[in-house]
Amino acid sequence: MIMKRRMGLSGKFISALFIISVFGCGGISNDSPKRLEDKPQSAIHGFPDWFWNMSSNESQILAVGYSENYFREESSKAQALQNGLETLAKSISVRIKGEQGFWNVGSQMAIAGDFEEAVDDGMLQRVGDNYKVLRTYKSESMTIVLLSFGETSNLDEIDNEAIKPAEVEPKWLKELPQTRGYIYAIGSSSQYFRETQSWLSAERNARVALASTLGIKLRGLVKQLDQQIEIVEAAEVDVELNRAQILSRWVHPQMGIYYVLARMPLLDNKDA
Repeated sequence: MIMKRRMGLSGKFISALFIISVFGCGGISNDSPKRLEDKPQSAIHGFPDWFWNMSSNESQILAVGYSENYFREESSKAQALQNGLETLAKSISVRIKGEQGFWNVGSQMAIAGDFEEAVDDGMLQRVGDNYKVLRTYKSESMTIVLLSFGETSNLDEIDNEAIKPAEVEPKWLKELPQTRGYIYAIGSSSQYFRETQSWLSAERNARVALASTLGIKLRGLVKQLDQQIEIVEAAEVDVELNRAQILSRWVHPQMGIYYVLARMPLLDNKDA
């Protein structure tokens, strides 16, 4: 039985195409949702270093769960835990299926797409039986938890002191890391009203970018529209990602754009 969580890149928006690079390939996926008229939550909150820069090794998988802050603190923690378990399961194995369309009319380009993430119920059960909560942190805007699957060591080295994001964009945003045997991708999101949604959208887009580097089927159509040439292309994706983990996060202090860096090993995805 498959549990599907639908994810939409709804509407049309201006975006950049995937960028391919590294030892194998890598990508970047952008999501630019319409800003709400109400003032969104401030993006520049401090979080622990384990949130901005997550450790990674072959013996464990880490994931962060998010929740808005509710009146009852236990409700916030429970929601963050539930979200974190789903993300932890996706970090182990997730199928991404969908289609993204590109329209070129004259000098204008628009992109719209719709993707689904599917996680096997057995994987959710396995994660639910074997996870560990390493840290919990509450900011002004949300509650987050750090979860692990697999061996856990050096817990004393996980500092819970909050720090602001760096004012200068990280190196990985300028140039994807190059590590033999791995694929890297960047996902981004503009600012939603809820900060939790901004981070979740960026993480989802990073997974879509990874999936797009593994397998894309393209088809195109050219037609005349009001004396202009319209070029329509569609990119279909249907792949399973294994051990696709979020490594780093950053938010632009002035522009309020959210970025995450994701990585997955080629060896675990050779059959994708």
